[in-house]
Amino acid sequence: MNQFRHWLFNVGKAIIVIQVIALAIIVTMTVIARYVLNFTFPWSEEIARYLLIWIGLVGAALGVAAKSHLGFEYIYTRLTGLWRLAVQLAINLSISVFALGMLAYGLKIAYFFREDTMESLRIGMYWVYSAMPVSGLMILVFNAAELLDIIGPARHSRGDR
Repeated sequence: MNQFRHWLFNVGKAIIVIQVIALAIIVTMTVIARYVLNFTFPWSEEIARYLLIWIGLVGAALGVAAKSHLGFEYIYTRLTGLWRLAVQLAINLSISVFALGMLAYGLKIAYFFREDTMESLRIGMYWVYSAMPVSGLMILVFNAAELLDIIGPARHSRGDR
């Protein structure tokens, strides 16, 4: 599971890097074209908006993988034993429920809008809306691995096998 988690994390990072580079190129081209050539690309703002959606949602999944999501370190670091385990499980189960919602409703939304197209490029909007279920699935995988990391040592420390 750790190899797959590591691979998925690297794929997510690569996706974000490619999208940020594309976003920088598109925005730079748009600014130069608009202010130097007095011309605008009709698709640039729309693509930039959709790239930001993907960057934000895949970035959220990577944040879960890196454990850099919102937390209350002050309280958490003072917990020990079963209290800490209970809080870890509650946090990870909450994240899983949220990710399941992203996956389920994201699939419904992507399916519902499958025939819609972008205004300027006539590319299917399902590519945009698929960011939500993809991110939800990534969060579920990362969180499942985290839950296994939490439960494994706790189970072995009690002597269960």
